[in-house]
Amino acid sequence: MRIQTSPDMPMRISPQAKVLPANMLRFYIHFPRPGEAHFDRDQLWLLNDEEQVVPDPFLVLSQELWSIDGCRLTVLMEPGRIKRGLGVDPSHEPALVVGRTYSLVVTALGQTVRHTFRVSGPVLEAIDEAAWRIVSPNVGSLDPVAVHFGRVMDAALCEDEIRVLT
Repeated sequence: MRIQTSPDMPMRISPQAKVLPANMLRFYIHFPRPGEAHFDRDQLWLLNDEEQVVPDPFLVLSQELWSIDGCRLTVLMEPGRIKRGLGVDPSHEPALVVGRTYSLVVTALGQTVRHTFRVSGPVLEAIDEAAWRIVSPNVGSLDPVAVHFGRVMDAALCEDEIRVLT
């Protein structure tokens, strides 16, 4: 399957890292405005490096997981394809194979967006906040604080859980 994409998409997919761990559990599709998306699950694909559709990589829920503002859709990977011993069919191969390249592709709002990434080994270590590097802005500036985690983090969870207090 070859899908043409446009570089000026108002939608985006995250995480946007070029290398993601094999035990990646969530992707997010960000829409430009709330309530604008008419999302159809049949318009979401995970393609391997040969442009073939990976069968059943996503968890199908009875209700979609939209953010409160209606602009972000959470797409969960099928846990049985990520973690051993879970899911209805343990004979499934992993959805993401270490060393291979994949593209997550979504079509909505008459547009198609694609994020291509390579798969690294799974992340097995717990999060170590002491290893984070925080870059403070100059005093009096409106520059943002930057936090460098040292690995791919779940941006939506970070946005919900990390705050600047002073």
